[in-house]
Amino acid sequence: MKMTDRMIFNIDGMHCSNCEKRVKDTLARINGIKKAEVSIKNKKAIIELENGCLDRNKIMNEVITAVDELGYNVILR
Repeated sequence: MKMTDRMIFNIDGMHCSNCEKRVKDTLARINGIKKAEVSIKNKKAIIELENGCLDRNKIMNEVITAVDELGYNVILR
């Protein structure tokens, strides 16, 4: 069985559970993302990519743009 392909993003600026939900709902709508989990406590978003999703750079750019448009920041380390 193939392990699910995941990407993890550090997100700054979330202050409440509503922020967490907004980010999760927005990420879940991006093409190529199967599932999004967001934690305000850990300041992270963990996304599972759909099977066969090969364009990780495109998804990364879409996640950064979407989070930025919500008023939060993806911290790249």
